[in-house]
Amino acid sequence: MALLHWKHRYDMHYKELDLQHRGLLELLNELILMASGPEDPEGMGSVFSRLCTYVHVHFATEEKYLAACGSSGLARQQREHAWFVEQLLSLNDTHNAGDSALHRETLKLLKRWFLEHILGSDLACAADLRNYHATAPIRGVIFDFGNVISRFDNRRFVAALGALCGREPQELGRLLYRESTLTQDFERGDLTPAAFTQGVAELCGHPLEEKQLAAAYCDIFTPIPETLALIRALKSRYRLGLLSNTNVWHFRHAIAPSEAFRLFDGVTLSYQAKALKPEPQVFHEIVGKLDLMAEECVFIDDRQEFVDAANEQLLHGVTYTGPQALERDLASLGVLAQ
Repeated sequence: MALLHWKHRYDMHYKELDLQHRGLLELLNELILMASGPEDPEGMGSVFSRLCTYVHVHFATEEKYLAACGSSGLARQQREHAWFVEQLLSLNDTHNAGDSALHRETLKLLKRWFLEHILGSDLACAADLRNYHATAPIRGVIFDFGNVISRFDNRRFVAALGALCGREPQELGRLLYRESTLTQDFERGDLTPAAFTQGVAELCGHPLEEKQLAAAYCDIFTPIPETLALIRALKSRYRLGLLSNTNVWHFRHAIAPSEAFRLFDGVTLSYQAKALKPEPQVFHEIVGKLDLMAEECVFIDDRQEFVDAANEQLLHGVTYTGPQALERDLASLGVLAQ
C-alpha cells in the first residue's frame, strides 16, 4: 500500500484541527511502512499508544469547537467518535502488540477513518467553524496592562539608573532597549532577578544592588482611572482576562497591587508562560483560562503588532489609543459597559 499524502483540499482551515488530522495521517503512514518490514511489536505498541492519546485529545477538542459554534453536525460527530473509540477498545481487548492482526486491523481502521470521517464528516462541518467568528457572542474581554490599565514611562527608569551609575540616561536607554535583550529575557522568564541585576550592572559598568535596581525599575507606572472604571463596569457581564508581557518585579510591585488585578477571572503573564506576545501560545493560554472560545473574546492592547497577532488567533483585537476610543470600539463589537 502506498503512503498517503496530505492535500490542501483536506484542510478545514480552522485552528489546530488540520495539524491534528495531519498527525493521524502520519500514524497511518507509519503503519503502512511497518507492513513492508518484519514484525515490530515495540513499534506497533508505540503507534497504538499514540493513537489512543490522539483520540482523547482530538475528539475532545473538535467536539468543544463544534458545540461552541452550534454546528448541526455535532451529534453525528459524537456518534462517529464513540464508534471509533469502541473499535480501539475492542482491538486492545482482543490483541497484543505482538499480534500481526493488531497491525492489520488498526491499519484498516485508520484508513477507513481517514477517508470517511476526516474527508467526510469533518469537512462537512468546516464552514460552521469558520463562520463562528462573525456570529459569536462576546463573552470575554482581555486586557493588556502597560499603557492600557496603567501608563508606563521607561525614561523614568533610565534617569534613575543614570543617577545610580553615573551614565547618561539616553545612552543607557540605547544600551538597554536597543542593543540588549535583557528586558525581553527578563519578561520571558529566562532571567532571574539576580541574573537581570547582574546583566544590567555589566551593561552599565557599575555594581548594582538588586533591591535598589528593582525600586528604580518599577517606579514607572501611572494608573489609568478610566480603564479601571471600565473593568468594574464589565465585571458583572463578561469574563475578564489579563495578558501581559511582564516580569516578576513589575508583577509584584505594579500589577498585583493594582485594584484591577483582583477583578480578573484569568491571568497570563509572559514570565510564567515562558512566552511573549505575539507568540500564539499566550493567546491560547488566556482564552483557555477563561474557558471560552477565541471568537468569543475581545483583546485590547496598545501595540498594533499584538492586536494583529490576536486577530490571527481569531480573537477580536482592539487597538488602545485612549479611553473614549476604546469605549467606541467596544460598543461597535456589542460590548457595552452601561
